[in-house]
Amino acid sequence: MHESGFSHTILSAGFPGWDGRVPAEDGTIAEILRDNGYNTFAVGKYGVTPDEDASDAGPFNLWPTGKGFDHFFGFLGSQTDQYKPDLVEDQAHVKPDGRHLSEQITDKAISYIDRQKKAAPDKPFFLYYAPGATHAPHQVAAQWSDLYKGKFDDGWDAYREKVFARQKQLGIIPNSAILPARNPHIKAWNKLSGDEKKLYARFMEVYAGYLTYTDHEISRVVSHLKEINQLDNTLIFVMIGDNGASKEGTLNGDIDRTLFAKPLPEQENIKYNLGKVGEIGTPEATEGNYPLGWAQAANTPFKYWKSDANSEGGTRNPLIVSYPKVITDKGGIRTQYGHVIDILPTTLELLGINAPAQIRSIKQQPIDPTPYLPPGAPSAFKA
Repeated sequence: MHESGFSHTILSAGFPGWDGRVPAEDGTIAEILRDNGYNTFAVGKYGVTPDEDASDAGPFNLWPTGKGFDHFFGFLGSQTDQYKPDLVEDQAHVKPDGRHLSEQITDKAISYIDRQKKAAPDKPFFLYYAPGATHAPHQVAAQWSDLYKGKFDDGWDAYREKVFARQKQLGIIPNSAILPARNPHIKAWNKLSGDEKKLYARFMEVYAGYLTYTDHEISRVVSHLKEINQLDNTLIFVMIGDNGASKEGTLNGDIDRTLFAKPLPEQENIKYNLGKVGEIGTPEATEGNYPLGWAQAANTPFKYWKSDANSEGGTRNPLIVSYPKVITDKGGIRTQYGHVIDILPTTLELLGINAPAQIRSIKQQPIDPTPYLPPGAPSAFKA
């Protein structure tokens, strides 16, 4: 990341490797694939355009369309309202239509694919699909959150134990694994008041509905690929999470108070949230985020949460890979260590594309990571 100018998303510290700007010598996967005959589309979150460049006046060289994407539909930045997103199409801000952002980006992704396949059926495409979910604000229609009514009434301690046992049963973690202790700043669920339990359980019901709805929208893209006979021939990487579950909801959860607002004393904050419990998940919940107890629970089996990088809960995420014509072991689990920077060389290796020495006549930095499979051996995915 530091080679590409990023210490932390779009923040700039003014030092080499910390300026928040992707240099031209670090070409993107979109630029590489576009130059190798692919159409390239991006929808959803694109958090690597500097804030000062993100107006309709540009400059646009660090927008998605300036970094190799033929078309873009989504938002620039780290988060946006799901019903009133700061929406961009190609190189201009556009008015959202009031629907949930995930539905809008899914429709747009499908339209990009269909439009291209109609014009050039045999031309390959690359789609970067990055929903704003499940980043805050947690907003979703009640039909989704209500699916989980009462499902979290036992609380975060019981949930962690249940998930941990399930992970052992599935072989995701070894039987010798030990569940980390609850963070000392988080209260035991059985020590909470009835009002606190009601409030905190509702936060998690909404989050679960938000996640389920996101999964539904992703499945629409996958189902469409199947309908147009492209699924078997499509390599899909699903990278789950935003550096792990977030602690930004504070100890008591957040509904509409910004991260920069003066913190309220605990009991005052709980009272404030209880007065708005019916708004959790709605368009009014402009900062909706669950409390830390659920953040730690959502990172099971790891310790703590996003932003505490030394605890693994802020650094390790699941990866799902689908490539039906190559991967025959459906549902198989891999235990090898991998890193997000390995995705690019793995993709290029599978596609038989060499990393370019130059892009737009600009010499490129070497790609340091290694593919997940031996060079020239796509069959290794079957192992």
